[in-house]
Amino acid sequence: MRRRRIDTNTVSLFSFQDIMASVIGILFFCVLLMALDIVNQAPRAASSEDDPETRLMEKVRTAKAALAEFAKHTDGLAQRLDRLSQTDPEALRKRVQQLQAKLSAKYAALQAAGDTANGAARQAQQRRAELEEKQKELDDLEKRLAAAKAQLDAPGSGPKLSFIIDDREDRLEPWLVEVTATAFRVAERNPRGTFMEFRSKTDNQRLDLFRSWLQTQDNSERYIVILVKPSGAAIAHSLERELPTLGFQIGVELLPEDWIPF
Repeated sequence: MRRRRIDTNTVSLFSFQDIMASVIGILFFCVLLMALDIVNQAPRAASSEDDPETRLMEKVRTAKAALAEFAKHTDGLAQRLDRLSQTDPEALRKRVQQLQAKLSAKYAALQAAGDTANGAARQAQQRRAELEEKQKELDDLEKRLAAAKAQLDAPGSGPKLSFIIDDREDRLEPWLVEVTATAFRVAERNPRGTFMEFRSKTDNQRLDLFRSWLQTQDNSERYIVILVKPSGAAIAHSLERELPTLGFQIGVELLPEDWIPF
């Protein structure tokens, strides 16, 4: 008669302590076998210079020391296993969460510090660019100042006279007109401003040229200051009579012949 096959699920209760006990037992038997082997080999080594009993005892001591070291290591593993088995999983999970939160906070702080450092670097770069631009402007001004100083130091290059004209309440800006026997020289009050010169063979031609230019100017923004030198006194008198007809206000200053107003 055929036997009925019974399929059942067996549950193994073979714990870690059982495994350790089994290992220790196996090692114990191994040590015993080694001891028996040593005892059996003792007669063969009778002719040896060393005492067989001493050699046997030395091997036994070595085996005992190895066994004690292994037992110590096994006890340590057992203690660690006990500690792990006694640890509360919920408390361990909370601890892990706390460590993760601290790690996230540290990461956020590092990222914020990095952003702050990047912002400071950008500001420093922008300030450096501004300083370089200011330095270029300063260098340009120094070059212009050196050129102007060289021009002033050159013989006969600078003016012998500078006119200081106060601002008017009506805010009209002056045209300074130097009148000589050979030319009209016109300049703005600003020494770096516009400079023009009208020359011709006769006084009338010169006066016509100046009149044509003056008609292009706005008498609501400008007035005329006539700087008369002795050689141009005659034509300055004619100019002084004609300017009011063009709607310009005038002023008159007398200059020595060798003075340069601008």
